[in-house]
Amino acid sequence: MVSCSYRRRILICQAFLSFLISLGLWAGGCAKSPQILESTSPKIIFFKTSEFQFYDTGFVKKYPNKTALEIFNAGNLLLDFSVFKNQICLNGQCYSPLSLIRNFFKNDALAGLDFEAILLGKEIFQGKNKIQNAKGFSQKLSFQENTIFYQVSQDKIIFRDEKSGFILEISNL
Repeated sequence: MVSCSYRRRILICQAFLSFLISLGLWAGGCAKSPQILESTSPKIIFFKTSEFQFYDTGFVKKYPNKTALEIFNAGNLLLDFSVFKNQICLNGQCYSPLSLIRNFFKNDALAGLDFEAILLGKEIFQGKNKIQNAKGFSQKLSFQENTIFYQVSQDKIIFRDEKSGFILEISNL
């Protein structure tokens, strides 16, 4: 003979399982397929905008469809900056590249800026004003009232906009 409380537990479990199955959650129906991580590298990151500033350890991660900058403090994710082909997501909130550029730089002068190229240490704006040196390269570019300085070396990436005060520095650990 089954006790009343035990039977009640069985009925509650069955109802809960039916609910999960109806939502498609049972057996991973809603789960995202895992991303294939192509590369990851630990970094020391300084990220400053007019609205926030971070200086801590993190990772630059390359996936087939995105490049992500993740900043951690004491094991907690503070900033997730993910660059996709047609959008950029900041802590899960996604924007068009132009709207994020307007937010960071307060104008459209840098409309063609490729954040993925910066995160990966590649030239920006088709290599305009690129000066090659022994350890990497630098670019100094002027757009309307904005002057940007971009430098890539073996152990550091520096991107600065003088007008807005935007700074992104990525250093090897």
